[in-house]
Amino acid sequence: MAIDYESLRSDYLDLLKKYLTASLYPESGHSPIEAIPGSRTSRFVRRAFARTFGIFNYKLYRTTPFNAEKRERGRDWPCFGYSMIGLKRLSNLQECIQTVLRENVPGDLIETGAWRGGACIFMRAILRAYDSGRTVWVADSSIVLDDADDFAA
Repeated sequence: MAIDYESLRSDYLDLLKKYLTASLYPESGHSPIEAIPGSRTSRFVRRAFARTFGIFNYKLYRTTPFNAEKRERGRDWPCFGYSMIGLKRLSNLQECIQTVLRENVPGDLIETGAWRGGACIFMRAILRAYDSGRTVWVADSSIVLDDADDFAA
């Protein structure tokens, strides 16, 4: 019996997309309370509450019910996901990388502005699934690296 590697790659990458976007289960979204739109007065009050609670290491969030369509399109902020770009954009990223590999376009990959790093995790997974020796680079002002070798592997 022949092993269908392309089917295995596809199943693995589809599962990883759902994991990275927290789409495997109906997990609610959240927004920091100070980022919620509103009147100037209400924003001032929310920011004051957020700063006050922040002194005691608390953060205030508004939760929103799980919406599969918003999660697919990257229109919510998953509490436990590693990517907020959504399933459609991750699928587009996958198609772009597969095209680069198929057409032997030279070079490494980079993600700039990484939030929790879900897209670069996914890029690395695609490269490993296709046994590519390319490197994935991450550039984000909020990432502190203890060991840069862990990210350039």
